[in-house]
Amino acid sequence: MGVPLVGRTTARWSIRATPSAWLTMPLEVVVSEEYGGFGAPQYRRKYAKAAVTVTSGRPWMDRFAAGSPPDVVLNTGDKALVVSRLVAENRPADLQQVLDAPSWEDEGSPVKDTVLPGMLDAGRYEGTLRSICCVATVYGFWYSARLFQKYGWEVPRSWPDLLALGAEMKAKGLPAFTYAGTHPYYVLEPLLTLAAKTGGQDVLKRIDNLEDGAWQDESVSRALKAFGELSKRGLLLKNTAKLDHLGSQTQLLTSKVGLLPCGNWLENEMKAVIQPDFGLTMVGIPPLDASPALPKALHVAPTAPLLVSEQAKNKPGGLEYLRALLSKDVAAQVTAESNQLT
Repeated sequence: MGVPLVGRTTARWSIRATPSAWLTMPLEVVVSEEYGGFGAPQYRRKYAKAAVTVTSGRPWMDRFAAGSPPDVVLNTGDKALVVSRLVAENRPADLQQVLDAPSWEDEGSPVKDTVLPGMLDAGRYEGTLRSICCVATVYGFWYSARLFQKYGWEVPRSWPDLLALGAEMKAKGLPAFTYAGTHPYYVLEPLLTLAAKTGGQDVLKRIDNLEDGAWQDESVSRALKAFGELSKRGLLLKNTAKLDHLGSQTQLLTSKVGLLPCGNWLENEMKAVIQPDFGLTMVGIPPLDASPALPKALHVAPTAPLLVSEQAKNKPGGLEYLRALLSKDVAAQVTAESNQLT
């Protein structure tokens, strides 16, 4: 058995002198996605006397406000908490102690050495780690390799290539492009990615920082014009504006459209629709021209933030549960069962 987290951390752990007290305490985990509960078997095997309860879809906003939160929360979904507001009230625990602790499988290697650094940045607030994201969402254009092979289409490597491909698709009676029209942010993501590929990451930083004139940047204007060309040239699926995310994804997966901007949750969310020989494949957003600032860049976003509350009844157990969730076994299970990258 590995060394318990409590034995390798600072005096902030008030029960350090009696670790067995929390190892047998009940642990409540609330998840909005099934993979948030994947750490429970590992935790139970190591701490057999602990009662671990994992619930899904249960509202926890009111419980946080009332000061009686669950021990661990996977904070995703429509009812996700606004972490910055919780941080302002000092409700989420500092999770640096999880990173400094030995990893689940190897006490000679700390957890922080097993996690991609970029995954941690999203959870830092004024330098303090308040959440740990356990899933990496990768964005791009999705297509059917089977369909491309059937017609001998080449994957577009530039925006002119994309427009030329769209014309070929149109000639075959296939609209080139669609998106979730009722959720316009689905097209905002590739638009901003295209702007960043053209002008560099500072384009997005200026937008994030609400700088005057940020939206008038030439790279943003060019990206807007490029996406406008898809509609002007008749390459957009009719009635796209009326499609939600599931509707647009279904159009792609039933070969009624050629390309779809989406994140890599697509495979798991639509697994019941994907045909075995469909060849679901993703390509990065092609740059506007031959001299982009970030020619091969992909947008990868840390998602599925994990929280442990300062007011949790079993805060040490919650921190230890995060250590279990960040183990290699759980990472492999998340990818195998939910098609998510960890």
